[in-house]
Amino acid sequence: MLHSTLTRRSTEHTDGSFSVDANGNVDAETVKSEGMSVVDEDGNTTFQVLANGDVTATTETGGTVIGQTSRNTNTRFSVDANGNVDAETVKSEGMSVVDEDGNTTFQV
Repeated sequence: MLHSTLTRRSTEHTDGSFSVDANGNVDAETVKSEGMSVVDEDGNTTFQVLANGDVTATTETGGTVIGQTSRNTNTRFSVDANGNVDAETVKSEGMSVVDEDGNTTFQV
């Protein structure tokens, strides 16, 4: 196995499809891997994408997830891709049901 070290330089494929700058930032059309992980300064994996497409993250903040089912680990709460909620218990300070015109049809 060939090993090399480059210091304060960029590496680029001759056709421009892959490059690594001096800070380790990768720019590539395709990256092939069994999976990729983000590890914090303590060595804990905080985000992981496996080759099969599974994603594991410590926290998801903001953004949009489209066409998936979200659920907790014990499956006592889930929301499907159509927005249908299945939950054993729902706790709320108050709750309203609103129709497609924005009219409140039921309120607790």
